Order: sequence, then structure tokens, then C-alpha cells
Amino acid sequence: MRKGFYFYSIAELKKAMISNPLFAKKNLKICSIFAKSFPLLLVIFILILLKPEIGKGQLYEEYHQLILKAEDYYFLHNNVDSALANYQKCFETFDFVFARDAVNAFQIAYREQQPIEYFLKTAFESGVSPSILSSIRALTEFTQDSLPKLEIIQDYELYRSRYLDRINVKCLNQIYRLGIKDQYTKYFPDRTETGPLFKLALEYGLPGEKNCGIEELGIHEELGRGAEDFLHLRDSISEGKSRSIRYYSLEKNSLLMHIPIVIMLHDYCTYKYFEKDLHQAYLEGFIHPREVALIYDNAFGGNGSQCLMVPNKGMFGFTPFIKQSNINVDKANLLRKKWEICSLETDKKKKEMQKYGFKFIWDYW
Repeated sequence: MRKGFYFYSIAELKKAMISNPLFAKKNLKICSIFAKSFPLLLVIFILILLKPEIGKGQLYEEYHQLILKAEDYYFLHNNVDSALANYQKCFETFDFVFARDAVNAFQIAYREQQPIEYFLKTAFESGVSPSILSSIRALTEFTQDSLPKLEIIQDYELYRSRYLDRINVKCLNQIYRLGIKDQYTKYFPDRTETGPLFKLALEYGLPGEKNCGIEELGIHEELGRGAEDFLHLRDSISEGKSRSIRYYSLEKNSLLMHIPIVIMLHDYCTYKYFEKDLHQAYLEGFIHPREVALIYDNAFGGNGSQCLMVPNKGMFGFTPFIKQSNINVDKANLLRKKWEICSLETDKKKKEMQKYGFKFIWDYW
């Protein structure tokens, strides 16, 4: 951490202001103080700093507000039109869409016999494959009989390429290696990989779905460009070690990038010591708020109270290791509202849809 006065280079300022809209807003206000004395210098500074990237920063708080509205409209009020309208507004506004949200919107449109093409296209561009859709019991028949006949499937490779272009191969390779290392580190009570994880975040943004995609064992074959084969990498790193980690693999059809989540779950104090970093990653779209909530709740599963936040504001209700009867519903919903997460009541409605073969909850646990 830098103390006292520090003069950032143009490159450092440019990177910080592009990746962090809040930083940009704060520092442009500071710059305006000098505008009266150095008006021309200020204009030149801003032009150099922000062109041509100006306008690319997006704050994902609004994204999750729109998703929350859509979910409430559908699951609590049975208002299909308003739900799908909010989903579409969200997807049209933001460059990056979480795959789970695209799939959920598609499921609603399909179940309610509404036009599905836009939401199916968004899902494909978010990394969702026909095989992932077929893993949802209510969609299996659709993917086998109807999907191959739709005109939209003819452009699947185009949509897939847009998704692949988004993935940062260097970041993906590094999170693979860090995840494998974490499988050994987790056995040492005084060691974690959360520090190295957030160090990676300084360079790429917090590794996750936005920059590494949803996990898939064969993704390296599509990416090329030096992308690592996860299983080959795992076996080469673990070769000769006394402890086998052949159990460690990538989740299939999960719509998540679980590796950074697991690293953070192995450190009960992640939320306590990286709360600001997690909030910044949330605002930039690098982590879904449901994962932040899981990491927060995970502190209650540790031994002792050193990782718990003070004062205790309750739990979100995302860890399976705490009985739901012990969750204070009012406190949980207040926490969820702060992070633009649906209420416990809405999640209950989502779970009820499972009996019809649909899947609307994609949490790690």
C-alpha cells in the first residue's frame, strides 16, 4: 500500500480509471480542482487518459437490480411480460452477461411459451452449449427435437466464437495453476491462496466467469492460443507428490468458474480481509453477488470467531452447513437486498420449480 504522496504514471492511471469507474469518478473530481489554474492541461490529461476507452466501464450494481426485478416479477408476482422485459433490458445494456441469468430467462420464456430466440442467443454468447441445456430435465426433449430445427442454431458457431473471444487465456491458465496448488495448501491451517488470488485480480480483474469463462474440460481445444489442458496440467503438477489429487476436476454443466470460489472458501477469513476487494469485483462484474454471499456465510463454518464480522448482521443463508431453521429470515433478506440478491422467499419459489424439471439456482453448494 502506498503512503503519502505518490505520482502515478499515465499508464497506471489509465489502467485504474478504465477498470475501476469509482476510481475514475473520484479522481476526475480531484482533477477538476486544478481546472481553473490549468484548464488546457486538464483537458489534455483527460483526453490522453480516457480515449478511446471512454464509456466502456459499467457498474454491475444496476445489472443485478434489473435481474432482481425480473426474478421478483416472475417468481413472486407471476408477471411474465415484465420479467422478460427486465431480463432483456439488462442483457441489452451490459456487455457481459452471467450465463445463469441468460439460462434462467430462456427457461422462463420457454416454459411460458414466449419467444425464445433472443434469450437463446444470449445464452449461447454467454458460453451455454446445447449439451448444458440438455442437462436441464425440462429442456432435454427440446434440445433433442426442436433445437436442431431452429434457424438460430445455424449461427451457433458465431455466438460461440464471441464467447471464446472474451476469455483471457493467460488468466485462465494461472487460475488453473493456483487452483491445483490450493488443493495442497488447504491441508496447512496457516496457509491459503487468497493472497495470490487477489494479486491476480490486480492484473486481470478477479478471476471468474467474466474473464475465464464457465468451466469446461475441453475448452482448451477451442481456445488454442496456448490454453492449458486442465487434466494434463493437474497430473503434471501432482506427479511425484505423495498426495493424489486426481479427484480434482472441473464441474460439468455448472455455469460457474468454481476454482476461485473454492480458493476463497478454503480461507474462512476471506470476506473479513477482502471485503472491499470483493465489493469492487462485484461492481465490475467479476463475481456474482451470490458467490460473495457464500463466502460471507462460510466464515460461520470456521473454528472460533476470528473470521466473523462484528457486529454480527446475520447470514445470507447460502451455506449448507448451517440449518435453515437457524437463519434469521429478516436479517438474511436485509443482507441480500444490500447485494441485490433475491429474497429467501424467491429462492424457495425457484426450488419449487425443480419438480417440473427446471433449474433456476446455480450455486456452488
